[in-house]
Amino acid sequence: MPAFPLEAYLERYPDVPPEVIVKEDLLHQGVRFGDELVADDRSRQETIWYFAQHEFIFRGGPYHLRRTLVQANVKANAPYAIHLWDGSPTLLHNGHFLAEAEFLPRPPYYERTLPDGTPYPDIVATSYGGHVLYALVFSDCHNWDYGEQCRFCDIHKDAQRREGSDLIPHQVYQDPGRVAAVLSDVLGNKEEMLAGHPVAYLLSGGAIRTGLAGLSETDFFLRYVEAVKPRVGNRWPCVVVMRAQKAENLRRLRAAGANVVSHNLEVWDPRLFQIICPGKERSIGRDEWLRRLLEAVSIFGEGHVQSTFVMGVEMARPFGFREVEEAIESTAGGFDFLMAHGVIPKLCNWYISPDSALADQPQPPLDYYIRIVREWYRLWVRHSLPQPRGLGPMGPGRAIWTQSAFLDMGT
Repeated sequence: MPAFPLEAYLERYPDVPPEVIVKEDLLHQGVRFGDELVADDRSRQETIWYFAQHEFIFRGGPYHLRRTLVQANVKANAPYAIHLWDGSPTLLHNGHFLAEAEFLPRPPYYERTLPDGTPYPDIVATSYGGHVLYALVFSDCHNWDYGEQCRFCDIHKDAQRREGSDLIPHQVYQDPGRVAAVLSDVLGNKEEMLAGHPVAYLLSGGAIRTGLAGLSETDFFLRYVEAVKPRVGNRWPCVVVMRAQKAENLRRLRAAGANVVSHNLEVWDPRLFQIICPGKERSIGRDEWLRRLLEAVSIFGEGHVQSTFVMGVEMARPFGFREVEEAIESTAGGFDFLMAHGVIPKLCNWYISPDSALADQPQPPLDYYIRIVREWYRLWVRHSLPQPRGLGPMGPGRAIWTQSAFLDMGT
């Protein structure tokens, strides 16, 4: 089998760093892990944890790739594989040496527990190479209750699996005091972190449409901001990921200490938004969602309002765009509009979940992913926007965002 044709892609896209091309292809095609990694006692602890995370670093090799962090999905037939070579993890493509690989160790705080014995990672997980702390404060989504879940999503199925798991105790929502206790303890002790300098902590959850714990969606999230912020201070930005909120609610979140809001639109085209995100369309509506996004910039400021896009889902069959050119034109047009108003699109590559409504879909070609991150960067430069807060550094060899290479662009 041939090695990865990196030279051909670099010739086609001379303004795209090689790390971006390899990272996008890993996200596109997935990776396999050699059995000897698990069998190797020396690496057992780190590989078991990062098998679950699917995160690893690649660097060096014949192309002298800069250090790049990626969260690739495990696929049995993937052309990429990580094996031990002379005792060290090595990234191969169709059996050819491509780069050195590295698994980061299990975060020290993962061994700690609350007084009642609850493991810290059941309350707050870590991601992006240990740079971001993540509290999933509501691990389900009301859109599923209406049969209006986003068609690429499996959060409800995942919540059901975790409810029956002996390994990951499931709570529908977390206690704010426990979240605050873990975050303040970990952020206050650098030795507990993988990365010496975390870039943010996230408070996130599925859609809350009918209230939760007797509270509105805004009041529910406010409990966490108000519990955490006094204990951890302003050194690290507090990122709240939730449905688009009205201006008066955004002001309340900002006054309580939230620094960044992410209201995730997922897909730009109006027709596809109705099909792919029926719960968001039914409960708020695309036009109102956009209006609230733009209002948020006046409250939080440029670089502090974000909206995730699931890259590639706009080409889902049978209703999506058939041609890459059409998909790029539509989605880049959305980037242009949002950036012109100070909102920063945040990119995640589409993972086709077997538990979602879009299972068994064909994936867009690699060229789509390369071109879309190139368009994001071109428009970000054109609009002279600040670096998005809470997502870490930008540029090849520096970016920590694992689910797309859009922040690995640049020089």
